[in-house]
Amino acid sequence: MYIPPSATSGGATVADTKSTLMQYEEILSLIVTTVLLCILANLFCYEWFAVKHWRPLPWARWLILLVYLSAFFGVLGSWIVQIIFQSGLNMSPGGCSAVGTLCLCAYVVTKLVYLLTVEKAHVIRGSNKPRLKSKLYACNSVMMIGTYSGITIFNFHLRTYHFDADTSVCAVGRERPILIAIMIFDALVNIYLTSLFLVPLLKLQSIQAAMARDTGSTKRDQSVKARMVRIKSD
Repeated sequence: MYIPPSATSGGATVADTKSTLMQYEEILSLIVTTVLLCILANLFCYEWFAVKHWRPLPWARWLILLVYLSAFFGVLGSWIVQIIFQSGLNMSPGGCSAVGTLCLCAYVVTKLVYLLTVEKAHVIRGSNKPRLKSKLYACNSVMMIGTYSGITIFNFHLRTYHFDADTSVCAVGRERPILIAIMIFDALVNIYLTSLFLVPLLKLQSIQAAMARDTGSTKRDQSVKARMVRIKSD
């Protein structure tokens, strides 16, 4: 009896195994993306309905809403690409470019979280000066906005997308130099802004701990004096 080579060939078995693993990875990726969409939607709705009055809404609250909304649209773009790919629908080059633009815009807007960190650093320092009159706040804000404006321009200028008409596969991304520059800048900004926020916070906690120790020692001294008075009176 003739047995086809494909039924016993190790190469075919490996290919089938890889195909099955790819299907599992695609399903898992879709599940994770869907869960992220639900989480971001819940966070945005929570912040949205927590607003009681929109007229005097603080700048920090606007930043939080923008970050959640942009992150939601970024994940939504990835989710749409996965749905189109797994459903077998054909994507056009224009659709691939549009999805890449959506993801890039969402990524850029999410970087507003750095302005939120600048806001937190200003609040934790307890400065009595208005934000625009605080040199540290103004310098950090201008630095963040100016730098990311330049990075945004380079992102859109050097963005790349590849569309394979045969397989309808859409790949979006950025050039390696701009990607490396963004990663280095993100790391430096994270270290700087985190230290700007944590150093005053740690100092405040150490001061509170010292005050608590002083208060405790004062109470102990008072209790000792009270006991001595009682002993003398007895």
